[in-house]
Amino acid sequence: MHRLFWMVSIVVSVVGTNALGFTLLDFPASVQVASGSYSKWDLDSTVPNLLSLSYSIDPTSFQSVSGAMAGIDSAFVSWAATTPGLTLTPAGYDPVFNTDANLVGTTGFEGPAGVGLGANVDVFMVPSAYTANFLGEHFEFNNPTVLASAFVHTFGNGEINTVDLYLNDSFTWATNGSNFDIETVVVHEIGHGLGLDHPDQAAANGAENYSPYTYDPGHPVSGVETLNSLYTGVNRALTDDEIGGILFMYIDEGTVTKGDLTLDGLVTSNDLQPFINTFFNQSAPLNLTEGRADFNDDDLITFNPDLQGFLNALGGGGGGSQPFAVVAPEPGSLVCLLIGGLFLASRPRRNS
Repeated sequence: MHRLFWMVSIVVSVVGTNALGFTLLDFPASVQVASGSYSKWDLDSTVPNLLSLSYSIDPTSFQSVSGAMAGIDSAFVSWAATTPGLTLTPAGYDPVFNTDANLVGTTGFEGPAGVGLGANVDVFMVPSAYTANFLGEHFEFNNPTVLASAFVHTFGNGEINTVDLYLNDSFTWATNGSNFDIETVVVHEIGHGLGLDHPDQAAANGAENYSPYTYDPGHPVSGVETLNSLYTGVNRALTDDEIGGILFMYIDEGTVTKGDLTLDGLVTSNDLQPFINTFFNQSAPLNLTEGRADFNDDDLITFNPDLQGFLNALGGGGGGSQPFAVVAPEPGSLVCLLIGGLFLASRPRRNS
């Protein structure tokens, strides 16, 4: 089967154009995105809205940087916190380089040396002269301005099946906010390993950025994104743009699940309290979670249609959930409660 192997890097810079929204790995055209033809991990078909991946960090190559292992772990934790459907767990064994030599004799892509090619995502520090031959391709990590690269291996159908993240040991790395911040760069590279690309380079590559709130294409240049191609200093926090990209690929699969305020892909009784909080405590602009309470996309959370839309989704088991089983408060009580705060809750809230 034909395989593809993407190298996506972050380079050194102090200035740059920053894009609003997310774009997908290797910049697929909008027609490809609309048809689902883009690179991502295959979901566990036995459990809805679940992506469970393992990761492993090479302790030897990071031993000279105090706190490096904890910083890298923290980067994975940040991504896992984006949605209940994403789990990133330490593999419990050492990483293995994606090379033909390491592939020989293995029984699969995941597993310790001699069995597989390490975890789903492996993290190393390597020299800028590092090269590798893997499944018929030759790769060189030899640009002195490149801080790190994500080597993402996919099958011909776009399914990601193994990722190596390489940091360039030519740079001075740290975890205390000085020099080049390991956690910032690893957060960025994990995003590539999950299927996202540089939003600031989308237009130049014939692609578009997508709204993290509605998944509409064609968003303007603005903001500071973790996945931008240029390193501008410590930036460890994921924004709605990165989270929206993960939800697009793995939870909503292209369609926003209205009423899903817990971001688990379902509309259930668990979304009741977040909806109440959103209705009564509005402040501009809507964030990614709260935007799912806006059923008619007018940037307002009002009694009609938003409350009614939420109750309809809840009663009908929206988003693929089971039919609604009432957990306090009863829907009728919820309506009365929300009517009382209607005038407080209906002021404008804007996404941009």
